[in-house]
Amino acid sequence: MSKKESFFGSIFKNKRNDEANEVDILNSIIEERNQIINQMKEELIEEKKKVGIDLKQLEIYEKNLKNKDKKNLELSNHILDLKNSKVELEKNFENLKNNHEKSSLELKLLREENQEIKTKYLQLSETYRLIEGENQNLKLSKEEVKNQLEEKINRLNELKDEGNQMQILGDSFISKDELEGLRVKIDSLNKLCGEQRDKINSLESELSHKESMVDDFRERLAEALSPKSDEIRYELPIEELFSASKFSEIKTALAEMNFSLVRELKEKSLVEILGEGIKNIETASKILEDYFSGKTSWEIKTYLYKGDKLSKIFSRQRKLLNYFSDNYMEFASDLDNFEFDILLQEGFSTNHVEKFRDILDEYNKQRRI
Repeated sequence: MSKKESFFGSIFKNKRNDEANEVDILNSIIEERNQIINQMKEELIEEKKKVGIDLKQLEIYEKNLKNKDKKNLELSNHILDLKNSKVELEKNFENLKNNHEKSSLELKLLREENQEIKTKYLQLSETYRLIEGENQNLKLSKEEVKNQLEEKINRLNELKDEGNQMQILGDSFISKDELEGLRVKIDSLNKLCGEQRDKINSLESELSHKESMVDDFRERLAEALSPKSDEIRYELPIEELFSASKFSEIKTALAEMNFSLVRELKEKSLVEILGEGIKNIETASKILEDYFSGKTSWEIKTYLYKGDKLSKIFSRQRKLLNYFSDNYMEFASDLDNFEFDILLQEGFSTNHVEKFRDILDEYNKQRRI
């Protein structure tokens, strides 16, 4: 339910209660006047019995009674009008309720779609991790095979040299059976070397295919996760870009000079702003240069599009964070068009809801582009 719907719903409800109270009051007045009329009639009858009543005076009494009956009729008509207004208000309230249910359904569908996107991202990340691991294993296997092959080729050359030397020296140094045994071993080694070469060629082909798959996956993943320039929605704080502890001196110096956002560092280099004596300023300058040229990590790109995590914005609100988690909301952008009044149904007080809304408004003023 939107804030506007909640407001009108509250007005209709209060108006309906006021009109119901007014009907009760009017009914009470009618009952009281009926009692007075009955009492007057009884008194009139008693007077007739005792002393008789002048006709003119009797006409006056009858006229008064008619006037009272007329007022009673007017009150009855007014009560009927109030009842009709009540029915109309109930219809309007029912329409508002239906609109709220429709909005809740649309919000649920959006949350489900958001969860589906997150699931696909996790699947892509896991696939990338597995491919990287397999790629690394293939590289290790290739190196091992090459090392083994080199050892066996060296050993084969040694045996060939020994065989040539033995053949030159003649049968006086080695028997024919021993020489034949060496030849068999050499043939076996030649065969093994051929098998190893085939295995290396197969591994190289498979490795090339895997590397092609990894490159293709990287391109698709980068395209999926990299926001376009017109999709950047949040200002990037300096502390997010230089999050590593080794840049603490740089962050402190910039904060003392009232720099808080990365875009404020675009006109001048870090060396021009801070000088050359600060630790790790060359590394920080390279990171800043890459950022302004569009080269940065997926975490930074995610921040530019989705903002801070809700766990940071509402760091001390455990119950609220549990609600966000149950509804698949993780980043500031997930609260776009979020109706905080729905939290009243989750047991949060009106003061808490207003506090949460103020926290998000203040965050958006500082970070939202």
